[in-house]
Order: sequence, then C-alpha cells, then structure tokens
Amino acid sequence: MHQHVGPVPGKRPPLRDVLEERYQQTDEDEWETSDFYCRRIGPDVYLLTYTLRQAKRVTRRSTLWQHAPGQWKVLYHQGTIVVDTQPRS
Repeated sequence: MHQHVGPVPGKRPPLRDVLEERYQQTDEDEWETSDFYCRRIGPDVYLLTYTLRQAKRVTRRSTLWQHAPGQWKVLYHQGTIVVDTQPRS
C-alpha cells in the first residue's frame, strides 16, 4: 500500500485555512513563522511542523491536529528551542 507523503500538488489542506485565520489576529508580540510542513499521518490526523521566531528566541514547533465534524482540535503540541543560525534582517 502506498501512502502519499507531503503536500498534494494543486490541493490546499483545509488545516491551512484554520492556521491562516489564527495568524491574521494581531498581537503586540512580533512573531515570524517559516518552514511550514504538513503531513497526513492518519485518517483526519495531520502533523504540522514550523519554525517560530519570537524576539531572540527561535523554536521548532510540532502540532498534531485532528479533524472532527465541523472543527479542528489540537491533540498534542511541542516547542523545542533551537540555536538561531540565521541572522535576522
């Protein structure tokens, strides 16, 4: 059995819509996100990974999302501090 890994060309994951809506909300803290990757790991379950920069702190984030009727919910989230190897512009 073959399972597709990574994004499907031409198809936008519905989870992305939820995340974009959340990131449109403005806060006083300045956050920069990058390196988004979403992988389907089971029926209606996705692993989202990304990098988050908050001032001088850089973390690598992993969030396990599950789609239930009419909503997305987080099953697990972890942030790991990483060494910042790229200077900010």
